[in-house]
Amino acid sequence: MTESNEKSLSELRREAVQKAKEEALRKNQEQQSESKTELSKEDKLVEEKKRAVAEAKAKAVAEAKAKAAAKASSGDANSDDEKAKAIAEAKAKAVAEAKAKAATKASSGDTNTDDEKAKAIAAAKAKAVAVAKAKAEAAAKAKEIPEVKTEEKPEVPSVNKPLLDKIVSILGKEYIKESYINKQSKEVPTIIIKEDAYESSAKLLKENEELSFDYLSNLHATDLGNELEVYSFLYSSKKNHSVVFKVILDRDKASLPSLTNIWEGANWPEREIYDLLGITFINHPNMTRMFLPETWVGYPLRKDYEQFDLEV
Repeated sequence: MTESNEKSLSELRREAVQKAKEEALRKNQEQQSESKTELSKEDKLVEEKKRAVAEAKAKAVAEAKAKAAAKASSGDANSDDEKAKAIAEAKAKAVAEAKAKAATKASSGDTNTDDEKAKAIAAAKAKAVAVAKAKAEAAAKAKEIPEVKTEEKPEVPSVNKPLLDKIVSILGKEYIKESYINKQSKEVPTIIIKEDAYESSAKLLKENEELSFDYLSNLHATDLGNELEVYSFLYSSKKNHSVVFKVILDRDKASLPSLTNIWEGANWPEREIYDLLGITFINHPNMTRMFLPETWVGYPLRKDYEQFDLEV
């Protein structure tokens, strides 16, 4: 081998080594810059493919360098075409191996994904079956448990029932329209009086010695919609018992005898009822408005009340 040939071979080896180093350095820099960003699963597979190709190329270059060095040391001189062909074959082989590895990894990744999906579906089905089974067992147990029927306790008569019976017997059906124990209001005996028996019933409730309702504690009225109701709360200081007596009125003919001649305390309550609901109390000593002026139009506590002067 001539001296010029030996120089050209050594220069080729140096150039090949330098190119391989530069290529490897460039690939390494690219890999480092790309690894700084977050990669999705597909990006990672692409990165692995590139890495495998780079490794294969580096391996091929190293093999080519080793072969060239062996031939040089043994004195065998190869032409430039043979070296180029060997390098090309090594590169092709490395690329094929890298592609095969990447394809294997991709297929195994898909398989793992499919397996995970299958496992998740199986777990969800198992959970649904378990829930359905638990519900079925609970329903079966509920059917098996006999329904416990609570015995209805007989209604205990009110302690005020004897008083109510006494009032009904004294006033009689000619005065009383309805009677009951008001359980929502301390079980107070309650009677509804006929309209034409309003005044005479009040006198009897006060003057009868067995009843002796000598105190009018409250006197009110309310609009029921179709009718008006007046109700009085009476108390006996002698007998220590109470009663409520009511009367229902036609809203278009709302008038009653005044109770001021029986209980003087009915004076102002009757005036208030007249002022706000328009119920007139006959023979009242001063049947005038209590809060509103006499020129006021209408009665504010009636449900059909409409204000006459909107600016007031």
